[in-house]
Amino acid sequence: MIKFIIKIFNIIFICLLVNIFFDINKVKYKENNLNIAKEKVVINKNIKKFEENKKTTKMIRNKYWGYIEIPKLKIYYGFYSLNDQKNQIKNGIEVMSGSSLPSINGSNIVLVAHSGIAYNVLFDRLDVLGIEDEVNLYFNNIKYIYKVKRILKKDKKDILSTIKTNKNTLTLITCDKKEKDKNLIVYLELI
Repeated sequence: MIKFIIKIFNIIFICLLVNIFFDINKVKYKENNLNIAKEKVVINKNIKKFEENKKTTKMIRNKYWGYIEIPKLKIYYGFYSLNDQKNQIKNGIEVMSGSSLPSINGSNIVLVAHSGIAYNVLFDRLDVLGIEDEVNLYFNNIKYIYKVKRILKKDKKDILSTIKTNKNTLTLITCDKKEKDKNLIVYLELI
């Protein structure tokens, strides 16, 4: 009987720990989304100001190198430059090594972000995108508009083969929700 009571106590204790863990992640996720919303308001104001006065040579100064906007998913988030120490997936969106600037002919900028249950799940709903959906990239005060052309699943080992391209492209990568050994890769072309 005592062993049974100890087992019940252990089960309840484990359930409490799991509940506490998920509550902490929810709080971090909510705090992160509040920060994103605050940044979005400031950045939207800056971009509108820039679009209204296109003759200005003054650059908009902020901590990000560029921004991605996925209207269908209601995502608007900044990313750091390749050389920045904060350019890591744990900080949001990572610009993958080997990416090139969107202003260069034949460029491919590869952005990687988490999906799943982590607190920084910026590409969690990437699987909702469809062919011809638009994604905007803001870089050096220029808006680049891309359209989805292909959506693939590839083994995680094949990521480096996704960087080679002849067209101006944007590649979005995240883990596949169903097949844990694969990545969901969305190829977009500049229009």
